[in-house]
Amino acid sequence: MSKMNFFEKKRQDLIKSYEGYDPNAYQLDGEDFYTIGYGSTEDEYGNPFKSTDKVSEDRAQELLNHHIARARSKVSQVPGYKKLPPNTRIAVDSFAYNSGPNFIDDDDGYGTINRAIRAGNAEGIAEALPLYNNGGLAGLVRRRDEEAKLALTPAFDRIDSTLRNDLSRAFGTEAVLKGAPVKWGGKDYGWQSPEGFNSIVPN
Repeated sequence: MSKMNFFEKKRQDLIKSYEGYDPNAYQLDGEDFYTIGYGSTEDEYGNPFKSTDKVSEDRAQELLNHHIARARSKVSQVPGYKKLPPNTRIAVDSFAYNSGPNFIDDDDGYGTINRAIRAGNAEGIAEALPLYNNGGLAGLVRRRDEEAKLALTPAFDRIDSTLRNDLSRAFGTEAVLKGAPVKWGGKDYGWQSPEGFNSIVPN
């Protein structure tokens, strides 16, 4: 696998933190399927796992990569998804991994979040996420709350944070560009060094 960029790693770390790693197949109460590794319920070919299955951490990572890509390939086709800021996409990807990407076709069960995704509405997505916690399961409540918070968090990269959502960027916003501090001078001036920003006379 090629080296992950900042946002790919952030997405994977979020998913891993909630899925956890288990080398042995397990079955939760009330479920008729087995889960293994980082929350995988089937292999790359759609074969469900059995109670006797085991995976190494490397194999669990392969399954994780596959299922993240599978989830994203579905939700990223929704036109509104492409309008979303980077962190909102990560929140949606985490939700898709956890719920299964076919949620996007189920407006009876997921209509609130689906409408928000189709509209490219980050605020609507953040409001919708906490609704899907399976009746208030503690782990899902925490996960949905973190995803909702992330959905509204401007995207800052320690090396290049200028990918922040333009719609939320205020005049004078501080960021980092190629490792150096910059400030947002508006659409007329773009990113400026602190010295260059101080010379701007706002209209």
